[in-house]
Amino acid sequence: MRADPRSYYCWWELPPPWRADTFVAAAARHGIGVTPAAAFAVGDHRAPNAVRLGLASPPAETLDAALATLARLARSSPDDVLAD
Repeated sequence: MRADPRSYYCWWELPPPWRADTFVAAAARHGIGVTPAAAFAVGDHRAPNAVRLGLASPPAETLDAALATLARLARSSPDDVLAD
């Protein structure tokens, strides 16, 4: 993950074989909203295979649970996660 310590957001570069759009869909199935880097790309610049995480709004317990779920998803295969 990359983030400025003064920011309320961080960028998570996804491990293979995850693609950002697939990870966004998997997270949504667990009630977690993340944004693909492509949503922030300008012009012809290629977006990294990453998602942006918002850290400001949820209570600490909710954020901890969401991050644990996202980590579990990232360690899984996209095929397994989306097959359910």
